[in-house]
Amino acid sequence: MNHLEQKHYIISRIDNIGDVVLTLPLIEQLKKYDPSCRITFLARYYTHPVLKCCPAINQYLDWEKLKTKSDAEIIKQLQAQNAHVIIHLLPAPRLSVLARKAKIPMRIGTARRWYHWLNCTHCVKITANDKRKYHEYELNIKLLDPLGIKAHLNNASHVLLPELDINRLPTSEHIKIDRILPPSNRFQIIIHPGSLGHGREWNPSLFVKLIHSLPQDRYHILLCGSSRESVRFKGVLADLCPKATNLMEKLSLDAYIILIARSNGFIASGTGPLHIAAALGIPTLGLFPAKQNIGSTRWRPIGRKAQYLVSNNCQECQSASDCDCMTQITVEQVQNVILQWFESTSKCQSNNTKET
Repeated sequence: MNHLEQKHYIISRIDNIGDVVLTLPLIEQLKKYDPSCRITFLARYYTHPVLKCCPAINQYLDWEKLKTKSDAEIIKQLQAQNAHVIIHLLPAPRLSVLARKAKIPMRIGTARRWYHWLNCTHCVKITANDKRKYHEYELNIKLLDPLGIKAHLNNASHVLLPELDINRLPTSEHIKIDRILPPSNRFQIIIHPGSLGHGREWNPSLFVKLIHSLPQDRYHILLCGSSRESVRFKGVLADLCPKATNLMEKLSLDAYIILIARSNGFIASGTGPLHIAAALGIPTLGLFPAKQNIGSTRWRPIGRKAQYLVSNNCQECQSASDCDCMTQITVEQVQNVILQWFESTSKCQSNNTKET
């Protein structure tokens, strides 16, 4: 590739928050390979707050708005980008066709989709076994192979995430969090109990037991989630933990990202905010079933302070909200992780005090 000319890459990931976060290692690898390159991220509008935090991304396009236009209008807008490469991280037949018609010179997609063979210049082989064996971020990075960037698969030491800057989010959202959270010396933990059906969930009764086991003078618990989750968990979790601060459905994604960054810990099952917390570098605990396609091998949080617990086996429970397998993860196991976080933070604060 000729590095004398600034290359423009379009990264297309038009699904959910967690999927977008797990694309960030690809962004880091791409910038490491080609530091001067320009990156445009094509994504759903509701995921844009995540992209705003990443200085490595130069521009983001709203697929939900773009897809309402005619094919001719989309082709014209794609041509206006003057992109050299588009990487289809989520297969999308219409976009695949239109990127070819827009004559983007290099078009990369997986070989698992027949329409990529017709519309992409490079098809990367990713097998069903790869999907069972590798993490989602590794599968994403594998699509950089045609550029000469080789993935370090199954090696956690090579997980590189770009720096995220919450100061790029609106000042008004920072002020909102300041009002919600007055200064406190307590250890602040966010619990996000739901997954919107994307994963298996820990039973609400176990979260209730966990919250009641944590001394109120030491820990401040924040319950977070969407409006749908607010309704779901009102009578089985929120109402049973009056000493916790219930912020469900009260935060925009911008404000939630800021809140996560200011917190001391984050606990959830397989959901997008779990991956945001891990990417922001705060202590993060993911709770996962042993089930392959939604388990820890593929979807564990990645980050320097990310951890996860896994159930012992999976009995193919059909419902995310009523999964007996997840009850194998005990309250005591989660307590032990929280205690490690607390002791580590206390030790760091003690060392900082001695240095000053």
